[in-house]
Amino acid sequence: APGDHKCSICPAGKYAPTGSSQCLMCDLGKIPDDSQSECRTCAAGHFAALGAANCSACRAGTFALAGSPRCSRCDSGWAPAADQAACTICEAGRFATPGDDECSICPAG
Repeated sequence: APGDHKCSICPAGKYAPTGSSQCLMCDLGKIPDDSQSECRTCAAGHFAALGAANCSACRAGTFALAGSPRCSRCDSGWAPAADQAACTICEAGRFATPGDDECSICPAG
């Protein structure tokens, strides 16, 4: 009958604000909230590609700032912090190459 409307649930990875006529994808680094009514930002140490339904943890040796679309390797001389939210500089006598998950002690000699 005219005026009868049926609301549909959005598929995983999409959201629809109140009154929306279609499901939308969240921006990079964001996923739909539990109610699929808005997007929320992935925490630091996690990432989300376009259309992702969940934030994914960075793999060892990488880091991601909050809202990142991907994880990145730290520059030489830096290693990911324990929470993988940033890079920390290696202390004197230690080193790291891109992709290392921690600073290593320099070998003797």
